[in-house]
Amino acid sequence: MTRTTDRTNVMTGDEIRSGMDAVLTSLPEVHVLAGQSDARLVVGPAGAFVLVPSTAGRQELLAASHRLEALAGTTREALCAHLAWIPFLDGLIVTSDDPPRSLHVTSAALDLLPTVLTEGPKVIDASTIATIRDVIRRSALDGWQAGISRRDGKIDLCDPVQPTSAH
Repeated sequence: MTRTTDRTNVMTGDEIRSGMDAVLTSLPEVHVLAGQSDARLVVGPAGAFVLVPSTAGRQELLAASHRLEALAGTTREALCAHLAWIPFLDGLIVTSDDPPRSLHVTSAALDLLPTVLTEGPKVIDASTIATIRDVIRRSALDGWQAGISRRDGKIDLCDPVQPTSAH
């Protein structure tokens, strides 16, 4: 449930995650989605992203930024075992409204997430996306599970593709 305070919509962490999942399930099918607890991995032509939802409270943002840094690092390392080159992995804290302004964390407001994930130059080719999709489907990417968390009742959003031979 959304609560209002003054003119700003305030959402809980679960509401932000649900909103984030709604955005992700609406992305074009070329995108690969994976989940790890409430974190999400999104890979598409415009880039690779690790997303962690957070409320705007200082302690929550601090904890989310530490978790995001660790997830991005381990994910980058895990990709090294499967790809000849590793795409840059952008880590983003997803917030409900006005993202925090900080040099220590990159964040995006929930309503801008579709633009952040899809617009910009094509930096990841179809072959690399297919390889990452295959690695995730085989549960070989350090805890990331294909699609959105099964406990949320979501379906596996990874399209069937031929397995790749790149390792």
